[in-house]
Amino acid sequence: MTNAPGTSLRHLILGSPSCLQVCHVCTYGWPVADMLVHSPHLPVVLDYMGRYRDITAEDEGGIILALQQRHRVRHIRLLMPGSNLQKLVPAIDGEFPMLDSLSLAFSQEDPDKINLKLPKTLQAPQLRVLVLTNIDLSPVLQILTTSVSLVKLELYEIYPAHFNPNELFQRLSLLPQLKFLTIDFHDDASSTVINRQLLDSPVTTHHIP
Repeated sequence: MTNAPGTSLRHLILGSPSCLQVCHVCTYGWPVADMLVHSPHLPVVLDYMGRYRDITAEDEGGIILALQQRHRVRHIRLLMPGSNLQKLVPAIDGEFPMLDSLSLAFSQEDPDKINLKLPKTLQAPQLRVLVLTNIDLSPVLQILTTSVSLVKLELYEIYPAHFNPNELFQRLSLLPQLKFLTIDFHDDASSTVINRQLLDSPVTTHHIP
């Protein structure tokens, strides 16, 4: 007896998730816990990028549950108020062997100017895209030492205080595939000096055969 066409297609899709880029998408109002338990073992995408969407307690719980599946997480895209983001960022720790892109941003101007801090334990050797806003650079520089596949790095609303351009250049020189770099500082007097240093200093990357 032959399989029904729908069954064959299902086996084809689930049998080649990497080639077909098949993923579970965790987003607003989605029953993440049920999906992770009862659905096929596929890569996971966290997609919460609605600028005017509210994050519920259920959404936060789902995000944390999904982040615990570190070996399955491929993309993390979080755009939300600083108070919510600050609670979730500590869960992005440990090794994420499949993580391809990480984007963290505020959905609104935060009056308290929250400065996010990624865990220094985060390791993402396959990371290709890193987009961060209002971030403490110290853990990011540490993370860059293991993210040698990085192609795009965008850092926004960086506080110039305690910023060491030479240390950043040293980390960037170890990223042989880096093609796109954006660094944006908070508007103050010291940022002008740093911007000039960045513009005047070429970044040379080392090719790794």
